[in-house]
Amino acid sequence: MRYACVLLLCCAAACGGGAESTGANPSPPPAPPGPPPTAASVSVRDYSYSPATVTVKVGGSVTWTNRGTVGHTATGSVVNSPTLAAPGGGAYGGTAGESHQQSFGGTGSYSYHCAFHPQMTGTVLVVP
Repeated sequence: MRYACVLLLCCAAACGGGAESTGANPSPPPAPPGPPPTAASVSVRDYSYSPATVTVKVGGSVTWTNRGTVGHTATGSVVNSPTLAAPGGGAYGGTAGESHQQSFGGTGSYSYHCAFHPQMTGTVLVVP
């Protein structure tokens, strides 16, 4: 009987038997995300869109700017840019690449790609 009591006490001590306090306060929960932006920018470079997915509010706009070495488009069922020329080089700094800005009037997910390089894909998410 004495052996059983000692065994029971050892097991209870090894298990901890209750919650321990570390002395530290628990971390507060993360803050909720802020409202979606009314504008977003997409860089076109190295045969990709960066970021590949952007989110804007209804009525917001997205601007695509070519920072690569060749022309690109942003083409889809709703997104429709002209060919965006690459930045110009030269001894005096050259010119910036062309940009296209488009506004979005309704919620949805709008996919697009480059007409010249179909492996380049992106998405605009429009939220209320």
